[in-house]
Amino acid sequence: MKLPSNSIIATEKITNYLLQFREKTDKKMKFELYKLAALSVDVPEYQLKKGDIVTIVDFLAANDHHPNGYVVEITDVLGDTLDVATLYETQLTALLPRALFSMREVAVA
Repeated sequence: MKLPSNSIIATEKITNYLLQFREKTDKKMKFELYKLAALSVDVPEYQLKKGDIVTIVDFLAANDHHPNGYVVEITDVLGDTLDVATLYETQLTALLPRALFSMREVAVA
């Protein structure tokens, strides 16, 4: 982003933010938007089990308090949205070749 030539940046922004050393963190996306991913762990608050499939809908870059995360859409086998959840990158894994889908019912909230 290019700032206009007449922009004024507060001194505290320069000294307390721009000139501060920060550890390099991996802010790159591991999963592409609008692609499928599988859960690497159970997520009971959404009735999800390890291996359930979700769709990646947004990326949440890591900051000083949280690692990379994603907003995911949880759909039923017909493609209807059941819920939207925010998960850490470590709770997701790439789909495996030669893996099968399975079907189970979940309670409606």
